[in-house]
Amino acid sequence: MKSQIGHFFALFLIFGHSIIAQEFVISGNVTDQYGIPLQLVNIIIKDTDRGAQTDFDGNYSIEANEADILVFSYLGLKTVEITVGSTSNINVTMEEDRILLDAIDLTALGIQRQRKTLTYQADKVNSENLNRVVPVRPALGLVGKVAGLQINVQDQGVNPNTQIILRGLRSISQSNSPIIVIDGSVASQGGFDALNPLDIESINVLKGGTAGILYGSLGSNGALIVTTKKGKLDQKFTIGLQSSISFENVAYISEFQDEYGMGFNGVDYNPIENTNWGPRFDGVVRQIGPTFADGSFQAVPYAAVKDNLKDFFETGTTLQNTLYLSGGNQGSSFYLSLSDQETRGLIPSDSYDRNTFRVNASKKLGDLTLSLNSSYFRDRTSVVGSRLGPYELPIWELLLYTAVNIPLTNYKDWQDPNSFGYADNYYNGFVNNPYWAIGTHRDNDETDRLIANLQASWDITDWLNLTTRLGLNNTNGSGKDYRRRQSYDPVLQPYKAYVSPFLVESEFQSKAISLETILKADFDVNEIFDVTAILGATNNFFESRSSSIGFNDLNIPGFFDISNGLGTPVLSLDESEKRVYGFFADATLGYNDLLYLNLAGRYDFTSTLPSNENNYFYPAVGLSYILSESLASLKENNHYIKLAISNSTTYNDLGPYEINERYSQAASFPYGNLSGFEVSDVAVDPGISKEKINTTEIGLNSKFMNNRLSFDAAYFFTKSTDLITLTTPSVASGANAYLTNIGEVQSKGVELTLGSEILRSKNWGWDASLNFTSYESVVNEIAEGVNEVTISSLDRTGGSVG
Repeated sequence: MKSQIGHFFALFLIFGHSIIAQEFVISGNVTDQYGIPLQLVNIIIKDTDRGAQTDFDGNYSIEANEADILVFSYLGLKTVEITVGSTSNINVTMEEDRILLDAIDLTALGIQRQRKTLTYQADKVNSENLNRVVPVRPALGLVGKVAGLQINVQDQGVNPNTQIILRGLRSISQSNSPIIVIDGSVASQGGFDALNPLDIESINVLKGGTAGILYGSLGSNGALIVTTKKGKLDQKFTIGLQSSISFENVAYISEFQDEYGMGFNGVDYNPIENTNWGPRFDGVVRQIGPTFADGSFQAVPYAAVKDNLKDFFETGTTLQNTLYLSGGNQGSSFYLSLSDQETRGLIPSDSYDRNTFRVNASKKLGDLTLSLNSSYFRDRTSVVGSRLGPYELPIWELLLYTAVNIPLTNYKDWQDPNSFGYADNYYNGFVNNPYWAIGTHRDNDETDRLIANLQASWDITDWLNLTTRLGLNNTNGSGKDYRRRQSYDPVLQPYKAYVSPFLVESEFQSKAISLETILKADFDVNEIFDVTAILGATNNFFESRSSSIGFNDLNIPGFFDISNGLGTPVLSLDESEKRVYGFFADATLGYNDLLYLNLAGRYDFTSTLPSNENNYFYPAVGLSYILSESLASLKENNHYIKLAISNSTTYNDLGPYEINERYSQAASFPYGNLSGFEVSDVAVDPGISKEKINTTEIGLNSKFMNNRLSFDAAYFFTKSTDLITLTTPSVASGANAYLTNIGEVQSKGVELTLGSEILRSKNWGWDASLNFTSYESVVNEIAEGVNEVTISSLDRTGGSVG
């Protein structure tokens, strides 16, 4: 009771003081040392929870009393304290803080560390740099931004697929991509691609196995730590709209000879041929295509048509709109966004549309901070199918069968029976009109994805924190792939085969659930030594399912529904589950802000390996030395140089069910309606085990001239052993492939990054960055007595390869 009375009395005194004091509005402008206005500078009245932030132009206003102390703080700049006097206008200039310049936002498991304590290489790409070229995918915004980071676009269509590689290839058959973590939770490449790039605050790129050691096998190739925008405490309510439109065209296609036209042997002209080796062009008007019943035919000059294939492609457009709201008060913050993207492709009729909705929020309750990060995504894709015509060719191959003297864009009107683009009238006597293929064979997909996590962070003391996080990445979708039937007039098109219709409807779903608990201690042992220690546990569960049902004929032409299927349906179903749980520890011992020793380890258990070999330990050790702290000349001139070396061992395990030879139901085996099963054509080595990867890295980080010039360098060496690989077995085994461990691959490389702030003024700045990467991978060993092994082979006559 006495305590309650005391608290009430204290509140009464504070309240009374606020009534008596003369409060007035203080306003002003905050800039950096170059005179550039600073946005979102935090301003608080010291020893209170009252505050404000600067706006886009660096302006602020706050109500304060005379003799109050205003505290101005901004990441990377020195904190400024100013005592309020009689003036109501206070302008502030903030200077760079040498210590804070060495900070990095996030490392593995969302743990904040100073860059000087890291024993591996790490780079950060902020929102401004990521969105400088208005990318439709976050990965595309990373191209050329980080040394050692390779972005491969595997499909240039309306919904491009990307592959991310850090420091080259370490494995032959297992994943070579880094783990992707969004707001602390493990995500897939698809989840990363689903993000609206404008919602991203920053991406930290952690290189090598040492950087990702706390993620176990998932982090053996490094990590991309993605942080989305969240709003800030005491931030004014902000609403904004960002719109962009981009255009793309085919820059070039393969070069083709343009001296000879339709026919063979450089002599024989054939008006329905699809090859380009007839007589030499002479410009004379010649017949192409069939002769019609009335004796008429199509004729064009026998001469090369410039860009006849390139002109088939249209100008692609992408329109993006993002509406966002953000704000906060003394104990909470939020960020909401709604975005829409409409893409029309280079290939006629191809389209992609998507919508994303993001809600991020946090609430501080004393020493406990609760946060939610969530994103819902829906997209719709419609593209030309990949089984075009009777030969089931892709669109690009259809184009290649177009002679160079054919004005291809004249055949767009494929539905008009009186046009030359109509199926019976088309000039090519063997291959279909590409415009007909686009209109009669479509592959459509719809996908929904929810990515979310809940986090609770408890500051037990000022040096001890407990964080737990639950993450979800849930995807489901459906697809419809169909082709119309097409028959031909046997007189006009005697060589074209009947095109049978088909319909395949599919569904797919996947779920990834992660649970993490992390205990972090950060304290000074004495004036010389400091310690950062981390203990934690993780549990990751992965589940996927896909199925399809299809028919190779239809009852009613043009009605693409499973109920309209004719004949025996073609069915498929695939389901899998995988669980990985582990325990980890990480300790960093610092000596006099000069030397940092890091020891880390993780012990994992996986469900995909035999029970007697399903657990393994990942160790890592690293050392960083701040050379500039030991040399007075460097420190006095505000230069910074760090040297680091590290070594780690990580492992790759197998996918679900790969250690077993599986059976599937056979069609019409042994006979009639009796059920029979056949073994997979992949034999498995009974002694197969995990894949081992050992990485050593030496790095240099340096900054000069008050951070205006930077140079980073790294050398890395990786040795991968017991590679999990599909090899070619003996024909007598009855198998087509043999899954086993073989060989050793060594990779080594160099990364260099040079950055410079060339010019900065109040209204604009000029920064430049140049990076260089070189690496080499060598197979040192396959197996005892074996000099070569077939990884894959292809035997095909005619058609396409790939």
